Amino acid sequence: MTEVQILIIRIEELELANRKATLQMKNMRKELREKNKKIEELTSLVTFLQKSKVNGENDEKPTVAQESVALRGLDIIKRNQLLEQTVRTNAERALLCSFFEAAEPKPTETIVAIIDAAFTNAIDVLLMRPDLFDDFVDNELRLFLLDIRNAKRILLDVMLSHPEYVPRAWGGDTLAKRQREEKELLEKCHTPKASSPEKRKLTLKQYPN
Repeated sequence: MTEVQILIIRIEELELANRKATLQMKNMRKELREKNKKIEELTSLVTFLQKSKVNGENDEKPTVAQESVALRGLDIIKRNQLLEQTVRTNAERALLCSFFEAAEPKPTETIVAIIDAAFTNAIDVLLMRPDLFDDFVDNELRLFLLDIRNAKRILLDVMLSHPEYVPRAWGGDTLAKRQREEKELLEKCHTPKASSPEKRKLTLKQYPN
């Protein structure tokens, strides 16, 4: 083998190595973008949860139309138990129960990541795997779900307003009971008390015939 042939082979090896390095860099940049996007989504979800109805301070209310679409999505998600599919360990379920059952819940990054993964899976199934369930996903619901970041926030917000959609394994029954009791207490506090007969008599005496 001549020196020229050896040089050509070496050049080809270097070009191949360069192409591999370029491809690796491209993949690494893609992974970094995806990680940054996920971090941004989780940060947004953490912020939302901290201001959510669970803590009673959420100002970013979904519109009536958004809530209507979200409820249709949650109906399908609940019937097919899509949120439960990614929460497989007892430890994860215990964390979610501690969050949803707490009177003053504090969302941690772990809890947010579990909830985020559950909603991501549910949305992926609704959009990409209609063969896995019998429900119909209409175009309006599809368009809503395509904006996955906003969809997850609204779905979670509506779910917190309607705790019957929180899976039982996540503490949904306890959350529903607490919200029902709080509502009854609030209604009781705002219900005007009927005047006693004695008080009414005293009142009438102030206005003689």
